[in-house]
Amino acid sequence: MQRLANWVVAFVVLAGLIAIGISFYQKVWLRDFTIQTEAVCNPAQEKCFVRDCDPKYERCNLGNDKLVYKLVTKPARDLPECDPFYGQCDQFLTCDPGKKDCKVTYCNPNNLADDQACFNN
Repeated sequence: MQRLANWVVAFVVLAGLIAIGISFYQKVWLRDFTIQTEAVCNPAQEKCFVRDCDPKYERCNLGNDKLVYKLVTKPARDLPECDPFYGQCDQFLTCDPGKKDCKVTYCNPNNLADDQACFNN
């Protein structure tokens, strides 16, 4: 009976390790997940979100304490590794024509989340 219990425990542990390995492969190696991030927005041409920002930790683009942005949602596999603090990612935060799994969200006062605001110029 003890031998059967050992086999059951070994099987459960092995199944758990396989599940963790498959998840790691999909999420880390294949980067099979969606990312939503803030991208540069031109308030003269687009409806932008606005929020407070701290210039010690991010690039403020509206004075020293505000950031105007739009939201870009796209698969992580379509983004190269880059450092957003130094603006290395800006060129990749767009949606290529014909990409169905990429979406740009502009500010709309009718469907704002509690922590969001639209920039009014």
